[in-house]
Amino acid sequence: MNCGNYKLSKIRAAAIFLVILIAVFTGCAQNINMAAKKDMEISPEPKLITEISTSEDSESFNVLVKGNRLLTYMSVKQPLPLAVLLYFPDTALLDNIKTKISRENEIIGSITASELTEKGHKSKIEILLKKDVPYKAANEGTGFKISFSKPSKALSSPTLSSPVLSSSGSVEKPEEKAKKPAWVNRIDFYSKEAGKSTIIIGTTRPVEYRIKKASPRLLQLKLLNTRLPDYRKFPLITTRFKSAVDRIIPVQTPAMKNTSMFSIELRESVPYYIEQTDDLLLVHFETSSISLRPIEQADLPSWKKVVTQAAAVEEEIKDKKIEDKALLPKATKNYTGEKIALDFYDTDIKNVLRILMEISGKNFAIDKDVIGRVTLTLEKPVPWDQALDLILNMNGLNKAMEGDIIRIRGSKLFKTADELKLHELKTAKRIEKEFKALEPLVTDYITVNYADAKIDILPHLEALIAKDKIIGGKGFGVGVGVGVGAAAADAAADDVARADRIETELAEEAVEQASVSADMRTNTIIITAVPETIKRAKEIVEKLDKVTPQVIIEARIVEATTNFSREIGIQWKAAGGIQQDDSRAGIGPQRGYDVLGGTYGYDMAMNVPDSLLVSSMGGIGFNFTKIAGTPFLLNAMLLAMESEGEGKIISSP
Repeated sequence: MNCGNYKLSKIRAAAIFLVILIAVFTGCAQNINMAAKKDMEISPEPKLITEISTSEDSESFNVLVKGNRLLTYMSVKQPLPLAVLLYFPDTALLDNIKTKISRENEIIGSITASELTEKGHKSKIEILLKKDVPYKAANEGTGFKISFSKPSKALSSPTLSSPVLSSSGSVEKPEEKAKKPAWVNRIDFYSKEAGKSTIIIGTTRPVEYRIKKASPRLLQLKLLNTRLPDYRKFPLITTRFKSAVDRIIPVQTPAMKNTSMFSIELRESVPYYIEQTDDLLLVHFETSSISLRPIEQADLPSWKKVVTQAAAVEEEIKDKKIEDKALLPKATKNYTGEKIALDFYDTDIKNVLRILMEISGKNFAIDKDVIGRVTLTLEKPVPWDQALDLILNMNGLNKAMEGDIIRIRGSKLFKTADELKLHELKTAKRIEKEFKALEPLVTDYITVNYADAKIDILPHLEALIAKDKIIGGKGFGVGVGVGVGAAAADAAADDVARADRIETELAEEAVEQASVSADMRTNTIIITAVPETIKRAKEIVEKLDKVTPQVIIEARIVEATTNFSREIGIQWKAAGGIQQDDSRAGIGPQRGYDVLGGTYGYDMAMNVPDSLLVSSMGGIGFNFTKIAGTPFLLNAMLLAMESEGEGKIISSP
């Protein structure tokens, strides 16, 4: 009996213990549920855009975006179509919100809101513009406001409501206040969960900024009209944080004047966006796949080197403009496409070509061997066809018009840009010559005056005609096969094969009628060729058809008497004063001779030989003169001598 009571007591105790245990677990579960419920109540609600509205004042048109919490945003200005795009990360639209707003005025066309759920949850607001005007965006409480300045306001004249200067002091004008530079008073770095990070830059007042991706791993953030204190010009190294940012270098040099720059070095290229709240600029970065590392392993350039590079910012900008001009295709033709601004980083070229196809509205055909990546930033809009030529040249590709289709294909014969450029020049020159060869043939007659047309002139003109036949015949097919109008020479192998086929059909037809011959009776050249060849033939004839310089030597064999030979001599005579046969002789005194008291004179003569004194024949004088290039005078003198019986011309060889 006692044994049974003992067993019963034991069972009762176990049951009581089990009941107590169940109660304890039940209470814990209720506490857990209560804690979870409490956590759910404490956890923040998701970001929502609750309302989109517009307003207008005397200076601007405003777009107001309201949210249930503080909204973060990123704004992008789109050139075509002209619009401002607003992106709100981790933000949704309220279910009953109005997503399409039509506000017809001189600046804003329409406003469209949508949700992007491809990567995370993001909202987008597109504001189409009618004019390119400046705008400002800023948070207002939990909302957001973007203001577009009216263009006419800046040109309006002052009104009576303008501030009036009092005698006791001057009222500070807003323009004068805006000219004073702001100061950077805060530079912080925050590492968030999951590798995200934020750079916070504080200023004494809201400032205008510009951000540019100088390279895949380098961002340059410029604060306009902002000064940087010297004690903040030190690098902030973040390599030991789990973040995409390696280093932040604040820079301001004398050449930069009132512009401060922050050079942000990244471990790898990651998405980022900027948020501006009053006097704070927040640059948010997504997670990097590269883990934290010591600075020795980061392989970063010296911060002094970075500052030195920043000192030449203005020069770099000028150099970049020059490089961009050199990189772009030379304007050998007028680009007429719609202007666009592009920004690609390591993008597949086929995706880039699809974008250009949509913008241009043209038909594109892309060969299977077209491959490449595009990294390109064109902040200033350029024609789409110029951008297409640039992208093709960067990847060594070619294009050709085939009807209404732009065909893009790779270069099979050329490995370098220099080889392709050389081929383009050769092809363009060949095409120019081939077009000349297709001009209509004309016949011309060239008279030769001094040279022998057949012997002296004809061989040179035959060589000229033969040279044109080589250019027009053998080179003809290649030029036609390439295709006129292509921006780059298409060197694909199938074009060369097609050129060979065309060559045999058209080569002889182009130049077989060109000919040249000489007429011996009239000493004339007869030439049939294109006008350009005939012009060169006339120049050759003009240079060669000259009078041959000659020296004419004539001789005379003369028979003369000995008497004639003796009588050739010289007679000299001179006289001065009053001669004796003068009527004034003896009548003096003669001026200049008063001392003598009379007049006198003098004379002298010399005759060689002396036989001339008694000879009744006159002297013979020889005068050698060129009359019309022939010795007529010499012959006349000799004939005169012969007629007097003193000499005889025997022969004139």
